[in-house]
Formats: sequence, structure tokens, C-alpha cells
Amino acid sequence: MTNMNLRALPPVSTLTACIATWLMLGAVTEAAAAPAAVPFEGAGLGSALRLAFPQVSQRARLAVVPSNSAPALIAQAVTGCGDDANDFTTLRHAVLTANPGDTINVSGLPCGKITLQNGAITVAVADLTIIGAGPGKFTIDGAGAGRVFKHTGKGTLTLEGMTVTNGVVAADKAYGGCIYDAGNLTLRNVTLTGCKALGQTAAVGGGAVVLGQLALYSSSISGNTADAAVGQAASLSAAGGGVFSLNTDSEHKVVSSTISGNLAHAASGLAEGGGLVGYRVSIKYSTLSGNVAAAQGNKDSYSGGGGAVIAYSLSMGSSTVDDNLADAGGGLFISKSAGFASILQSTISGNTANFIAGGISCGVALSISNSTIAFNDGILYGAGGIFVAGADLTLQSTIVADNLPADVDGANAVIGSHNLIKIPGAYITPPLDTIALDPQLGPLAYNGGATRTHALAAGSPALQGGSLPISLPSDQRNGSYARTVGNATDIGAYEFDPDHIFGDVFDAH
Repeated sequence: MTNMNLRALPPVSTLTACIATWLMLGAVTEAAAAPAAVPFEGAGLGSALRLAFPQVSQRARLAVVPSNSAPALIAQAVTGCGDDANDFTTLRHAVLTANPGDTINVSGLPCGKITLQNGAITVAVADLTIIGAGPGKFTIDGAGAGRVFKHTGKGTLTLEGMTVTNGVVAADKAYGGCIYDAGNLTLRNVTLTGCKALGQTAAVGGGAVVLGQLALYSSSISGNTADAAVGQAASLSAAGGGVFSLNTDSEHKVVSSTISGNLAHAASGLAEGGGLVGYRVSIKYSTLSGNVAAAQGNKDSYSGGGGAVIAYSLSMGSSTVDDNLADAGGGLFISKSAGFASILQSTISGNTANFIAGGISCGVALSISNSTIAFNDGILYGAGGIFVAGADLTLQSTIVADNLPADVDGANAVIGSHNLIKIPGAYITPPLDTIALDPQLGPLAYNGGATRTHALAAGSPALQGGSLPISLPSDQRNGSYARTVGNATDIGAYEFDPDHIFGDVFDAH
């Protein structure tokens, strides 16, 4: 199979041609009564999804800009565990009477859980912070009867130290199972889990939909579902099983966080981004694991981006993407547009694509340095590790090996140096100094640090064979795990150091 044939596969070409639909995010409002197609100069993940969202007005886009609110105040601490807005001791009352910039403290509650009995807590003010005792100590439960939070203000809703769970939205177009935010959302030390967006024609953001900027710090997005399961029309769509945020003016941040076990499912039509759908995305010191984008798996109904769909640009560092599943781009699906993708000191492992590109499917120029891409599977058409359509792939000091049936395919050209590529595609010409041997990788495991890596065996040909195009003090594991041990850097995300005794976890905040 030639590179041209790979790039012409119907599932991939359609996916890379249609992700523009998601850029109608600003129109994911509950006031929308009827769908409308929106033209967009770009590319995207499924033309059928053009029916999902009505047109975005400039006024709506401006509404997500953070406000210049008054200096933060401290609201009265919440002391009651009930859910009556007329009870001044409750969280709902505190939110109802809050001023812009307030902080509400619920860390001193005598109970460990507030179970909502009156639907979502509506946050109408800009810039509100709610602080709990910790995700293992305080929970806000939607009781399966509605969302947990609906933020209509134009500033930032910040949640800290809590679990948000069991929110459910069921509608023709279901947006944001636990959280719907018309402004910005920041989660710090939060677990967002067990949330569901159950749609008929569209299901978006099983855990959360954010119209402004999304920022995750030391948080977990797990076990959430966006499910468009009613009907048989190919126009059904599901996106962002965990979170969905496509504001084009903001960088969406995932820092020291985990996005795992989330599902985007469409009974027919398209399913995109099992874990995350974002536009400009920065991922650092984080893990995307075990997320699934699932559809019927044919030319009209298929899925992309098991771990994440990136609509414009990706900057990833010191992170692991593993065991995610989709029809195309099992780990990551990066749309064809004018953006870019850069991956540094990261591990992409064990992801599966039923059609093509088990690890990474990319439609923009892709640069990968000091990383390991291994054990990914592109079952039907191949490109198990990396598939780049219509652009160049730059590899520096990177291992791409043990992917099935081939490690790299589809790129216009592969450039760079000091790499190990075990089995390139039939029409791929690796750089002249590329090593084509077994890298002798250990299993994906916690070898120190906050994310899992593949350790190198003592006899690996990757030892001392790499380079360091960017000066870095440590490998993917950070802390005291030196990036260069001996005379030269090892190829890949992991640096072999038999004398290392103790390593701390780098604080990435």
C-alpha cells in the first residue's frame, strides 16, 4: 500500500476534512432551538456534525472573555449539608447570593457529601471560587437528576478540592453531563467522574462543556460518557466523553492531571475524542489512558481520537497516552489545519485504531523529541505508531518501535536525527543515521515520577545513541531523573541510570 493510498482512505480523509464543525462551540447553548450549518475555513472531523451546532455570533464569542471583576471577597463559610436555596447555611444559598470574585469555603462541612435535590447549582456571577476539603473528603452529587453546575457568568468558575459526580443531562442535544460553563472553568485537585451527556442527535462533554478556557491542575476526569444513542441517521454525533472545550482564543491546559476511562459513543454517525476534545491544547505531566471513541466502524459511522481530538495545536510534554481506542488515531487525532503539534519527552503506548494510526493520526507538521512511541496497533490499514497526512514528520532522539504493522507511515518526509525506528512503512525513508533494531523496552510501568514509562534494558541499542536538541535537566520522569547519564543522552523518553537510588516527583504547578 502506497503513502498516497494511505492518505486517501475514506475514514481518515473525512476526519481530517471536517473537524471545523466543532469550532461552533460557542453555539453549544441551551437556548439553541434548531441546528444550522456553519461554513468554516479549516478542516475537521466529520461533515455530518455540521448539523450539531447553530451559528456562533460575535457577541456570543465575546461573552467568554474573563471580566474585570472587583477584588475577590470571602463569602460566608458553608456549614449546612442540605440543598435548600432558602437555607442560608447551604452551598446553593451561598452561590445564589455570591458577588463576583467571591470565594466560598465548604471545607468545614460536618458531612462528606452534598446531594443535590433541586437540579444544577446555577452560578450567575463571574469569577467564583468554591473550595472543598479534597476529592476524597468532599463530594457534590447530582443524584442522576441533572447537572451539578451551570455557570452562566462570563468569568471563571474555579472548583478546588472536591469530587463532582453523578450529573446527567438527557436531551436531543445534550451538553455537559456534570458541568456546563458559558465562561471559563478551572479545576484544581478535583475528581470529575460518573457524569453523562445522553443525547439523541448530539452528545457533547460527558463530564463538562466549556465555552471559554479549560484549565485542569492535579485533577482527574474519569468514567464519564457522551452518548448519542438514539436513531440510525448518520448525522448523529458524540464528542468529548470526558471534557469538551473548543474556544479558539484560549490555550486549554491539562497539568499534572489524569483523563481516563471516558467514552464518546454514537450509535451511528461520528464519535470523536473519548477523553478530550480541544482546540489549542497544552498537556504537561499528565496521563490520558483507557479512553474510547466508539461508533459503528464503517465508512459512514466511525470514530477518531480515543484519547483526544486536537482541532488546531498541541504542545505535550512529560506525559503518557496509553491504551486508548478509536477507529482512527487511537491515542491522538490532530486535525488538519494551520496549526502545529509538538511532543516532547512523552510516551505513546498500547493505543489501538480499528482502521489506521494506533498511536497518533496527524494532519499538521508534527515534531517529536526525546519520546517513545511503542506497542500501538493500527489494525486494518496500518501506521501503527504514527500516521502523518500531507505534512512532514520531524523526529529527534525518539524511539518508534514495536507498533503494528509498521511504525511510521503517510508522512511527506521524515526528517531529524538520532532516532530508532524499527519498521518504517514501505514508502518511508528514515534519516540516514536511524537505528533499525529492537530497542528492548520494558513494560509500561511506574519507573519513578508521576507518569508511566518504558524502561530501557541494559543492552538496549538506544543507550547513549540519542541527542538533546533542547537543554533539559531530566527525562520524562522529572525530578532527580537526569536526562543525560554518561557521555550521551539515551534515545527515547527514559534515561537508563543503574545507579539512581531516589527520585522525587516534580511539582508541575
